[in-house]
Amino acid sequence: MSGSGSVPKSDADIALDIANKLVKKGIKVVALDFDQTIVSVHTSGCWKQGSVKLTSHVRPCFRHLIPKLMEAGLRVAVVTYSMQSGLISDVLNSALKDCDTNRIVIKTSSKDWEGESCAETLGKQQHIASVLTDLYNEDHTNIIQSNEILLLDDDMDNVTVAVNFGHKAFAITDNVSLESLCRYVNNAL
Repeated sequence: MSGSGSVPKSDADIALDIANKLVKKGIKVVALDFDQTIVSVHTSGCWKQGSVKLTSHVRPCFRHLIPKLMEAGLRVAVVTYSMQSGLISDVLNSALKDCDTNRIVIKTSSKDWEGESCAETLGKQQHIASVLTDLYNEDHTNIIQSNEILLLDDDMDNVTVAVNFGHKAFAITDNVSLESLCRYVNNAL
């Protein structure tokens, strides 16, 4: 107990506060990078150590936050340059046991998209556009504006591109926590 007599909030309470504040601020879609964002390692798109090992690298803040985002009615998407969608799905299923991970839209890079050289100029825009198309196809009344999307990504170039496209974006660092995400939502969003 702190000196003021208040009980510290649990991680679940902080995560729910973040989710509810995002809704109040007009966010409808939270797009998360996978490598060095949801997980603390870089898979280089060719992880061969299995989903159990990779699940151990899921950051605690996202184990709490992703289910609360969904509980608050936000759409969650994983947007990644990796092409290992099956592995990512397995990791999410293992890490988020009490969450309907089938509702998480996973967009990996596609061989049909522009080459990697376009990543500098397009960032995760192709992924996000694909997510929005899927959501619109689910519900034709579900028209999402650029400023209703929040990207969480460790790559500052992707964050900058997202902001330039009118999205909200937060750069994930190695020491990301629910508290740092809460500060962003309270002060910068």
